[in-house]
Amino acid sequence: MESDNKILSTIKQLSKFVIAGCLVIAVELILLFLFTDIMNIWYVISSMLGYIGSTVISFTIHKFWTFNHDLHYKIKKEMILYFIIIFVGTFLNAKGVQILVEDYYLNYLIAQLIIAPILGIGNFLFYKLFVFIK
Repeated sequence: MESDNKILSTIKQLSKFVIAGCLVIAVELILLFLFTDIMNIWYVISSMLGYIGSTVISFTIHKFWTFNHDLHYKIKKEMILYFIIIFVGTFLNAKGVQILVEDYYLNYLIAQLIIAPILGIGNFLFYKLFVFIK
């Protein structure tokens, strides 16, 4: 019975993670577009800026809604771990977008849409197992 509850809890968290991820990806794509097409910043740097810019929203949503983790005394440790994951993800994200654009000739926005869910799966696992532990 306890394992059934853990499975249901994980499915619920994963569902929330996907919903929150869609919001975060929308913010990231808007920032990416603004930096690249409006401010004329190289798309790889824009990709990194968009990814970093969406992390504040992402951290807040995932801490308090996805993982229902309202313990405030652990927030410094959680933020450090979270931003380490984000830091690594920023470079994986930029490199993935660059490969898809330069080697496979995809539009930079399409490339971002492909890379984001791949990184999202890894992020979910790291957040659940290492960051937002109850």
